[in-house]
Amino acid sequence: MHFLLISGSPALFSHTLILMQELNEEIERMGHSSTIWNLQHMPLPLCEPQYHWDIDAHPDSEVQRFAKEVRAADGIALGSPLYHGSFSGVLKNSLDHLWYDAFRNKPVALLSHGSSERRCSIPCEMLQTVVKTLFGYCCQTQVASTKTDFEQNEDGPFRMENNALRQRIHRQAHELVQLSGILKEHSDLVKEN
Repeated sequence: MHFLLISGSPALFSHTLILMQELNEEIERMGHSSTIWNLQHMPLPLCEPQYHWDIDAHPDSEVQRFAKEVRAADGIALGSPLYHGSFSGVLKNSLDHLWYDAFRNKPVALLSHGSSERRCSIPCEMLQTVVKTLFGYCCQTQVASTKTDFEQNEDGPFRMENNALRQRIHRQAHELVQLSGILKEHSDLVKEN
């Protein structure tokens, strides 16, 4: 199976991207493939509503490629930093390009990073509604990290130092793969509206 992991942080040195990389590695250790779409390096233009119902006609080739990646994926992961009590605008803009049921029959893993333990899970909570609206299934295991889970290297990037956080990401990867297999096997039972 193949998975698309969308990292919604515009930061050069991103905690969210580290979470996504760990998820990516665990999925690949399980014998599956995954792609990280890093919105810091692969940003999408501002959403244009006239292409909402026909995204393949969008004039931007990256938007078309993004839509194809979402369509081809057996499961999705969304990662975001906490920005002003919600998830990032770059992630929202990327999702706004998609059609109304883009996550139909797909499980979606949610990961987030915030500056404090009390608030770091807010992006995951906010994204649950978005996933349901796009007809996806949220994984039960969510991952939320904070600054104390990381140490900064001298050259700038961070590294994960919390083994409990790493194990939670591994559990989420296994849940994402298992749900993807179940939904793929029984997709005929979930009819389009």
